[in-house]
Amino acid sequence: GAGKSTMFKNIAGFYSPSSGDILYQGQSISGLKPHSIAERGIVRTFQETTLFQELSVFENVLVGCHMRARSNLFAAIFNLDRARQQTAADKAMEVLEFMGIAERRDQLASELPLGSQRALAISIALASEPKLMLMDEPFAGMNPTNDGADAQGAGIRRHHYSGRARHEGGDGIVRLSHRVEFRPVARRRHTRRNQARRQGHRSLSRGSQIMLLEVKDIHVHYGPVAAVRGISLEVGEADFVTLIGSNGAGKSTTLRTISGLEHPTSGSIIFDGKPIEKLSADRIVRLGIAQVPEGRRVFKDLSVTENLRLGAFTRDDNAEIEKDLQQVFGYFPRLLERQHQTARTMSGGEQQMVAIGRALMSRPRLLLLDEPSLGLAPVIVQEIARILVAINKAGVAIILVEQNAELALELARHGYVLETGSIALEGEASGLMDNDHVRKAYLGI
Repeated sequence: GAGKSTMFKNIAGFYSPSSGDILYQGQSISGLKPHSIAERGIVRTFQETTLFQELSVFENVLVGCHMRARSNLFAAIFNLDRARQQTAADKAMEVLEFMGIAERRDQLASELPLGSQRALAISIALASEPKLMLMDEPFAGMNPTNDGADAQGAGIRRHHYSGRARHEGGDGIVRLSHRVEFRPVARRRHTRRNQARRQGHRSLSRGSQIMLLEVKDIHVHYGPVAAVRGISLEVGEADFVTLIGSNGAGKSTTLRTISGLEHPTSGSIIFDGKPIEKLSADRIVRLGIAQVPEGRRVFKDLSVTENLRLGAFTRDDNAEIEKDLQQVFGYFPRLLERQHQTARTMSGGEQQMVAIGRALMSRPRLLLLDEPSLGLAPVIVQEIARILVAINKAGVAIILVEQNAELALELARHGYVLETGSIALEGEASGLMDNDHVRKAYLGI
C-alpha cells in the first residue's frame, strides 16, 4: 500500500497522474496509452502473472517480439515475411534458453507452475527488447534455493550489464520487491519469537485426532504429464498442515484436487467420512472446504463488502452471514475501514485479506491457502500469519501451501515435503525444520 505498483502503473500508462509529469528521454509521456509507451521502449511485468493462458510458452514469447516486427500488406499477401518470422522465432528461443525454460516451449502457459510462469512473464518482456524494464515483484512466490529466483535475478543482471546491452543502450531495470538484504536477521528474530508458539502446537498428537480429511494415493494428470503421483496425506479436526516444495512439485495441484477444481485419475479423497473426489467444486464448498487461490483472484470491480458477501453464496442464513461479516472485519480491521472501496484500488496485501475473508464467509471446516504471502511485505506477512493462527484456534483446519517454508513450518503442526509430484518427507513441522535436507533445500541454511 506504499504506492510502489501505482508508481509503475503511472510510468507505464495504465494510470495517469493527477498532477506532475513523467519525462522519458527528455519528453513527457504522462497520459500516453500503454502501447504508445511500450513502443518507446518501456515495458513492465506484473505483480500478478498475466500470460496468454491458452497459448504455448513459445507463442507467448512471440507476442513479446511483435513490437519490433515491421510488416505491410504487400509483404503479407506475397508471403515475404518469412525472414522476419524466422528472426522472431530465433529471438524467442534465445530468450527462452536464457531464462532456462526452453524445454517447456510447447507447453501451455496455463499448465506451468508458478516459478515457470514468472520466468515466462520476464521472457515476454525481454523479447520486446526494452530500453527500460519495470519489474513488479518478479520473484514473488519463488523459493530462492529451489526455484532459481536468485539465479534468474543474477542472469537478468548479467544481461543488463552485458556488452550487447551496453552497446545498444538498452535494458535499464527498475525492480520492486519485498525481499530485502537484511531479511536473514529478521528471520532469526522471528524464529525466536515463534519458538514457544511452535512448541505449543506440537503438544497435540495426531494419533489422538479425529481425521477430517484423508487423501489416499491420488494421481493427477494434465494430459500426458503426471502432476501428482501417489500422494497420501491426513488432516485432523482443527489441524494445521503445510505442504512445502519447489514450484512444479504438485502442491497447488493437490489443493485444487481437494477442492474439486481438478479430479484425480486415480485414488480417493475422504472428507468427514465421505468420498468427494468426484464431486464438483461448488458441492465441495457446501460440505465445508474453502480455498484461497494463488494470486488472490478477487473481483476487482466490486467493493470489499461485495467480495466478502460472495463468499457466502451457498448460505441463506442472513443473520448469521452478518455476524460472520463482522467477524471477518474483526480479523482484518483494515477491511472495515475500506469496506466500500473497490478491490482494484487496494494493495496486494489488502487484496489477500479480502481473499481470506471471502473464504471464511462460507464457514469452512477446512481452509486451503495457496501462497498467501505471495508478493507481500514482511510486515503484512506477519499480520496474516497471526490471523491464520487465530482462525485455526477458532476450530478451522488449515492446509497451507507456502514458498516461505520457514514461516509455513513455524505455523503448522504437521508438514509434507513434495518433490516432483510425490511426498519425499513428512512429519511434525518442528522435526522437518531441523531436517538437514529441508534446511538446505528450502530454508537456505
